[in-house]
Amino acid sequence: MHNIKDLAGAVRTGHAATPVLRGSLLTELDLKRIIKFIPVLICLCHPTSDRDVDAMIDDGARSVQEIGRKCGAGTGCGMCVDELRDRLTAKGANSCSRDCSSDLVSVRSRT
Repeated sequence: MHNIKDLAGAVRTGHAATPVLRGSLLTELDLKRIIKFIPVLICLCHPTSDRDVDAMIDDGARSVQEIGRKCGAGTGCGMCVDELRDRLTAKGANSCSRDCSSDLVSVRSRT
């Protein structure tokens, strides 16, 4: 098994040629551990990580607007709105019919 901190550090710093990664295959379990170890930014306009969003949902946020009021995510370019909705749905917290309406249009391009 790989040392997770070494793997995460190599991934975070972009040193793909690090001996820890060179010549070794990462297992699915290794990748899951790395992903859990390193927070992922969901919103770049208002830097918000996946952990931040999950904590807001756990604390009672039930719509993209509520998340936006708490941290700003989803209020900029709109690229993160689908991810915010997916996270709300995955946690069974998406109860706002106005926010989830299928007639809403994303501001991101569909190319």
